[in-house]
Amino acid sequence: MNFELIISMKCSIQYYNLLFFTLFVLTATSQNAYHKIPEKARAMFVKMHPNVTEVEWSDNFPEFLVSFYQDKNFYESFFDRPGKWLRTEHIIEYDELPEIVALVFYESGYSEYERGYVYKVEMPRKKIRYKIYVYDSNWNELELVYDAKGKMVVDN
Repeated sequence: MNFELIISMKCSIQYYNLLFFTLFVLTATSQNAYHKIPEKARAMFVKMHPNVTEVEWSDNFPEFLVSFYQDKNFYESFFDRPGKWLRTEHIIEYDELPEIVALVFYESGYSEYERGYVYKVEMPRKKIRYKIYVYDSNWNELELVYDAKGKMVVDN
């Protein structure tokens, strides 16, 4: 009897069982995450973005996150545990920053740092923030947040 063949077959069966189990758990987890999303959050999202059809919800504790494309741009909206909308973010180009924000950033010491992504952040009551990620010489990431008037802010 060829024991190497039998061992190889057993390993293959175990591998496929593990693969199937992993896929099953991931699918179930994804579906459970959607069912944990508060109806208030889902309803608010549909009201804010009625024409978006492909969305992906995830439980990004302590917030719920919905990722989607709109007008060929990638967005992420955040909701709190009860379902209240907190903010929507999307990447913009540096030259899309308001002139005052770009000027304040340019005049800061951070303009010499390596520049990363820039985000426009829309918040309740039409509040707008701009996040600029920069990296120092040791590649430590810093998140700089400005309001629409160019003032550096810290939001909680």
